[in-house]
Amino acid sequence: MEEIEKLETCDVCHKGQKAGIHLYHLFICESCEQKIIKTNPEDPSYAYFVNKLKQLKKRKQYS
Repeated sequence: MEEIEKLETCDVCHKGQKAGIHLYHLFICESCEQKIIKTNPEDPSYAYFVNKLKQLKKRKQYS
């Protein structure tokens, strides 16, 4: 029987990825994780990553 590959949507790039990390309810793919780690605070994309990580404070509502 074939194993079905499960893709999760990255909360940073919004692409389906099979590998990454979970921070509370956020999923961050390996590619975005590396970009976040290597981005300097002076880089314009730094603010984008900070805003995405602020989503950690927001609670997901399950109904």
